[in-house]
Amino acid sequence: MAAELFLAVAGVLDGCIKLANKAITTCKAFRNADKDIKDQVLKLETVWTKLESQLGLIHKMNGHLSSELAQNHFNLLDKLEGVLTASVKQLERAALALGTTGTGNPKGVSKLIPSLGRWKYALMRKSLDVLIKDLEEWQERFDPSWYLIQLISSEVLNPVLLEFRGSRAAVNSPSSSSNQTRESAPSPLDNMLALRQAIDDGKGALCSRYHQSPIAYDETRLDPTTQAPIPYSTAMTVLQVKPHKTLLIVEPIDLSAGVTPQLIPNAEHLARKLQHIDPGTFNLLRCEGIIKKQDQGHLSIIYESSFPKGPPPLTLRHLLLNHAQSSSISLSTIITVAKQLVRSVSFIHACDLVHKNIRPDNTLIFPNNNNNFNLFLIGFSQFRSVTLLTNFLGDTPLHRNLYRHPDLQGLCITEKYTMQHDIYSLGVCDIKPGFPLEAALRNDLSDADFANAQVPGTTSWIKEDLVEMAKNELPQQMGDLYTDVWVKGDDGSDGIAVGVRFVERILGRVGEIVV
Repeated sequence: MAAELFLAVAGVLDGCIKLANKAITTCKAFRNADKDIKDQVLKLETVWTKLESQLGLIHKMNGHLSSELAQNHFNLLDKLEGVLTASVKQLERAALALGTTGTGNPKGVSKLIPSLGRWKYALMRKSLDVLIKDLEEWQERFDPSWYLIQLISSEVLNPVLLEFRGSRAAVNSPSSSSNQTRESAPSPLDNMLALRQAIDDGKGALCSRYHQSPIAYDETRLDPTTQAPIPYSTAMTVLQVKPHKTLLIVEPIDLSAGVTPQLIPNAEHLARKLQHIDPGTFNLLRCEGIIKKQDQGHLSIIYESSFPKGPPPLTLRHLLLNHAQSSSISLSTIITVAKQLVRSVSFIHACDLVHKNIRPDNTLIFPNNNNNFNLFLIGFSQFRSVTLLTNFLGDTPLHRNLYRHPDLQGLCITEKYTMQHDIYSLGVCDIKPGFPLEAALRNDLSDADFANAQVPGTTSWIKEDLVEMAKNELPQQMGDLYTDVWVKGDDGSDGIAVGVRFVERILGRVGEIVV
């Protein structure tokens, strides 16, 4: 069965590549006939170049994928093949109307231009717009699954990445052909290679052949007088003045008694991974480095600001509290924020990390000029690797405990925090979207209620209320598809697997929601 699945993946991969190249060849015939079409063709080539490199890695690693991951890739690639098949037919119809066979050899296109009129190019432009949009949307859903490849054994994956790196260097050499412009665009394989270096943590072939970026951040580059708190967050903004001015985010981590001894090496390991992520893909801020002050009992993670020239970030908690009365958060914004938060958790889990602090005050929102929101997950003060020990530190603040699984509320924690608990917290964040959770529960709660949270009946009703709230209110507010994702997917004890199934059941289904 596995062999048949791998063959099916290889077959649909080949089909996608042939169809995409056929679409590009058809469009190239007109890139000099109309400026808008030329710009669209260039954009299409850029989008496809990124995708093609990712598909190439799947082709190389196909026989080493788990059955679940191979099936997930097959399902996604099958959808891509359908998109490309429909697009090629539409492009060929448009090309025929413009006087070409679709083979890239125009039949007197330049002579026809004066008599065609711009309306005859409208079909080609529309077809290109649809194809580019479909590819970008498909890529958004595909990226999290693709990055799960990094969990394959380094002995298998690293040599393949090195081979791709060598091929890329040859293409970008001064003596390379005219394909250089297209191939020299930033590649996801570079990010994958850098992530593998971070995962190997200074060991192995990748780290011996390629220099790792320094992780220690020079604190003298910051102007401490510019520090400003971010409301409802432990993080703050600060201005970097050397070597150039830019806004950064500083997240302090308290090294208090009870924190596991591997927290500092864990933080360094995390920082190396976050140095090489694409913020736009996984809604995590790129890391500049860490500042260690063990003698003062803390360290700080330094992040790049997603929009250094824009307004300072807000927390999702701030946004909810300030918009609760006005109900001014649109449905499309809520869906966008939910998708972004799911993507960030997906990447953290793909890196074999448990976050442990998923809640609105650990999510930063960067408003942009179009009144859109870009969300990024922070709050790595308690995270751990899945292979290492966990601490059992608890606390009583209401706004933290509401987002934790009942087994992890209060002071007396006996359960080990797992990825499934992260998924529970993620679901709670999205069960009452656009409204502060503590204002939605039937009972008045205070911090003191969580001092004895493990006493039966004290706070266990919260989970029951949340599920009931989701069943009763979400269908009208958010629709059946959104409701189905979280009512069936937010319970940490219902057997939801992490990794591939998380991507498939939650990220994939949330990605299907269109407003």
